Amino acid sequence: RALYGRKVAGRDFWHHLRSCMETIGFESCKDDPDIWHILATMYNGQTYYEYVLLYVDDCLVISEKPESILRNEIGKHFQLKEESIGPSSQYLGGKLQEVTMANDQQCWEFGSTQYVRAAVNNVE
Repeated sequence: RALYGRKVAGRDFWHHLRSCMETIGFESCKDDPDIWHILATMYNGQTYYEYVLLYVDDCLVISEKPESILRNEIGKHFQLKEESIGPSSQYLGGKLQEVTMANDQQCWEFGSTQYVRAAVNNVE
């Protein structure tokens, strides 16, 4: 009630979230302030960007070591549900799945069918 009952609770939570992500070392993207990135190094020595997508209480980590970022970095600041840590199957109401491209590259596919169906049901 203390968090949700105030008029500016959402704003306060967003500011707290920003403060935590900046403490961890992530930088907010200029185009979308809910997308965070940090330069990292892969196990083979190659550099790349790790991304954390945040929206209220949804968190998606794109990294060579996503579980480590969730548990050891974000988990220091927020209580995470154990059952919510693992390979992603959904984000913001859309279905996520790992697919193999024609050139054998692994990537993620986002489908909005599930989200659209729920929205139509709500309107009906």
